[in-house]
Amino acid sequence: VAIPFGAAARLVEVSADAPNMPNVNVGQAFSLFATIRNTGDEDLKDIKIQLSSNGSSLFEAQQVIEQLEIGRDTTIEFEIEASFTPNASEVFSVQIVEAEGAESGLAALIQPPLGNSNRAIVIQSPASLDLDARIWSPVSAQDGVVGLGESFEITSIVNNLAQSVTS
Repeated sequence: VAIPFGAAARLVEVSADAPNMPNVNVGQAFSLFATIRNTGDEDLKDIKIQLSSNGSSLFEAQQVIEQLEIGRDTTIEFEIEASFTPNASEVFSVQIVEAEGAESGLAALIQPPLGNSNRAIVIQSPASLDLDARIWSPVSAQDGVVGLGESFEITSIVNNLAQSVTS
């Protein structure tokens, strides 16, 4: 005699994508992905996935997966606009709020996440470069003026006045 387990769902993985992860610039668009698995013995429907954060980035907080077959995974994407205020660690959290068995109509068991359901993102001000250049020779050019065809020696210092790393 087989005893049915029932409908069940689990958050498998949370990942983020931007060119310099985990660092993003203020106001930068990036994506957070959540992979959900049907771990029960019936298809799921109306799986509600919630995204929250401890910062002020902008995003749509909830998505719904209409259907997920037994044993299958699906990945959803949350599009995020980073806060306009730097934040050393804005933590984004994903959770399955609810799901329903497609055949039984019963609430699905929400199992504990397989991995970490949080993703910390560093929101920083973009690079801001300051150039300080000086003409050192010939002595007559130290006022910043050199004659046509005249050779000169220049030194420069470039300072990054912001948080983002430059190369």
